[in-house]
Amino acid sequence: MDRKINQLRQFIVKHYSLDELRTLCFDLSVLYDDLDGAGISARAGELILYMGRHQRLHDLLTELSRARPESFHQAGFRTNPDALIALYKEIPQADQSQPEPAQRTTRPETFAIGWQQEARPSLQRHFINYAAYIQDKTNGFVGREHVIDAFDQFLDGYTSGYFVVRGDPGIGKSAIAAELVRTRGYPHHFNIAAEGISGINQFRRNLAAQVIARYRLDYLDLPADVEQDNNFLKQIMAEAAVSAGESPVVLVVDALDEVSDEASGRANPLSLPRSLPANVFILVTTRRTDSVLEIDVEHSQVLELEAGSAGNLQDIRAYIDAYARRPAMQKRLAAWRVDRDTFVEKLQVKSEGNFMYVRYVLPAIAAGKFTHGTVDELPRGLRRYYKRHWETMRGQDREAFVRVNQKVIAVLATAYQPVSIQFVARVTRLEPAEVQWTIDQWREFLHVLTGNGARRFRLYHASYRDFLAGQVAG
Repeated sequence: MDRKINQLRQFIVKHYSLDELRTLCFDLSVLYDDLDGAGISARAGELILYMGRHQRLHDLLTELSRARPESFHQAGFRTNPDALIALYKEIPQADQSQPEPAQRTTRPETFAIGWQQEARPSLQRHFINYAAYIQDKTNGFVGREHVIDAFDQFLDGYTSGYFVVRGDPGIGKSAIAAELVRTRGYPHHFNIAAEGISGINQFRRNLAAQVIARYRLDYLDLPADVEQDNNFLKQIMAEAAVSAGESPVVLVVDALDEVSDEASGRANPLSLPRSLPANVFILVTTRRTDSVLEIDVEHSQVLELEAGSAGNLQDIRAYIDAYARRPAMQKRLAAWRVDRDTFVEKLQVKSEGNFMYVRYVLPAIAAGKFTHGTVDELPRGLRRYYKRHWETMRGQDREAFVRVNQKVIAVLATAYQPVSIQFVARVTRLEPAEVQWTIDQWREFLHVLTGNGARRFRLYHASYRDFLAGQVAG
């Protein structure tokens, strides 16, 4: 090993037992048993290399500093940009022939729904694989019975039509759509502008192929003119209704607000049909924006997700309570000297009814990122949480923030698809290690995509992209 990595390995060997190293791995969401080597020295070295290859050295150093603060600083270790960049430069590339230690939450590599996996390859090639996205959105899903009940009543009360779920950014619209897909197996299309999924041709190919596969319609492949208009999609909807008998045909289309302008023009987003065949229903979601997005259709019902509604606040409390029962959180709450019920109530108020807030804040608490140890330290509202992180990063090293962080974040905030570290380095003319350091600092706000031996990054949620675009522009 290189010098700095070896020094870090020796620090862990000196200050941690094997049992304590196992706990450290648990706190970092790494499977201890998957680290190579029999002794603490070998496993500590493998942990450092793993965290480096996954742009998580900052997480490791932060946890070491928190658990052994006096020894950490006496040994000369720091979590500043220069220290992290120097470490990253010593991390070798991963050996693609050897499996990486698994994280506790693994992403599926197959399609999300059974009938997708059983479909003809000629149809599968048109599917957009949302398996990882659906797993991510439904992880820890709770409640939402009031939304699902309203949807089921709509299915019972109408012969066809659109059920529109509308709400503020971060309130959980995509999670509801993903949970319905996961539990009911509906054909689906999630618009994700940050991954370049926002076009009408993507929609037509993906959903048409799924409808054919789900209802076993007599087509070997899509017709050559499937991208010309929505006539073929509407035709197979009617055929699916016949195949389904008395059961409703339900399609899920998420995030209409992320559809590109070219995909709509003056028509409905994605040129959604004004009328649907009998017994065909489409559930759509859209965020509430300054300009209300309307769809011109014959039969529809809009459900407004209100942050302050009794049902939404009950679901927020249930989510916080479930998370607070995890061992890492119980340890933090004990250190804060706050009981779980009090914590749940106070954090629910801080969240202002926004699920994205608790999705960010709870892991940050578990990771020890709030140092003063009181619930009062937590910012109120999603935008204030974003602002707190921005100001914290800027305050740590203002020169590095302007020279490195702000350039990297500007690329992430404006990229129309996930980007690699190498791409960001070329655009910003920074060292890859400097880009990696910034990725580390902003990791909780990023979504990581893997494939073809490369790792690419995008901002996790559209609301944070909007916030960062404003900060960078300002």
